[in-house]
Amino acid sequence: MGYEEDLIFLCIKDKLDKSERNRFDSLLDKDLDWEWIIKYMSINRIIGYASKDLIKNKKLPEKIRKYITSWKNNVDKRNRIAKRRFESFLPDILKYNKKIMLLKGTSYRYSIFKKDMPRRSGDIDILVKEPYIYNLVGRFEDHYIVPNVAEKGVFLEYHKDLNIGWIGVRMTKINMGAIWDDSSLIDIKGYKVHLMKPEDEIIYLSYHNVIKRFSRSLYRFIEMREIIRQNKINWDEIISKSRDYKTDDFVWVNLYILNSLFKGVVPGKTLKKIKARRKVKDFMLNSFKKKYLLYSNKQIIKLRNILIWRADTFHKMLAVPLVRTFIHNYIKLIKIRPISEAISYLDFRIFAMINGKKFNLKDIKKYMCGPKKLSRPRK
Repeated sequence: MGYEEDLIFLCIKDKLDKSERNRFDSLLDKDLDWEWIIKYMSINRIIGYASKDLIKNKKLPEKIRKYITSWKNNVDKRNRIAKRRFESFLPDILKYNKKIMLLKGTSYRYSIFKKDMPRRSGDIDILVKEPYIYNLVGRFEDHYIVPNVAEKGVFLEYHKDLNIGWIGVRMTKINMGAIWDDSSLIDIKGYKVHLMKPEDEIIYLSYHNVIKRFSRSLYRFIEMREIIRQNKINWDEIISKSRDYKTDDFVWVNLYILNSLFKGVVPGKTLKKIKARRKVKDFMLNSFKKKYLLYSNKQIIKLRNILIWRADTFHKMLAVPLVRTFIHNYIKLIKIRPISEAISYLDFRIFAMINGKKFNLKDIKKYMCGPKKLSRPRK
């Protein structure tokens, strides 16, 4: 591992032991490529997680210190604005959905990062029991792709089934009813919303990481670490559910990586009890290196392929190229403004008729894209 890579992995640790601190100090004496370091910390969304050891260290170039400090202040400001906007629009979301569950970054604003969120929280990810409306592509994705009907990018993402992981393929058997039953309720400005149980969150993030090919994934492991630290995790429940939900491989790999990044976060006996396939374990033990997480590479793609190509999903994977081609062409079409509106109208109208739903184009725009005040600034 190069000096720059080594420093990044030390930076995301909030506590360093004596040997790690000595290594950390010695690395700062090297002739480091700070442009490369900042680039890959940015790609992996971990600049905000940079340890105090780095920021306060006198050996850190002043230019880099100012950049990190400025970046954190900017993110804090944007996250506070995003949180206020979300809360102002929450009544409208609940107008269409009686029950919603906050997912990922949206959830963490109200759980593990109540004070300050070290990264941009991103899109509003919401799990709904029954989507207000349907569209064709939404049948093949874990959330409904939103056409450019409001002249802006996606801001609201309505998820419906956490089992749909990759181009319509249900690769797991997550019990969605149990996910809702085990969730907790929190109050936001007088409105009740659900948060996923910590054990279920770990299983879901493990699966999500694989589907995303561990791309830009370092921040997800830090957040998984915080979920574990701030909750009394029932590891036996994770072992049991991983087996029942067919997520053994996904969970084992993610917990193995988590322990390689942050020693001792996951009990060793837990890894022994999760029944991952021998092929998966052999790859991780013999071929995996932490640096693969920093950027896309052949080894990460190979790992993802090992995880998703299983005996019980093999027949489903054969249809993936056809579905992927359809979705990619559909997305290209809806990026063209006039075609976008025509296709969106027909798409949602047809599925509204099939499902016996009322069709109102204004409601659809508001439901899928949010009010205009929530739009992203144009680049």
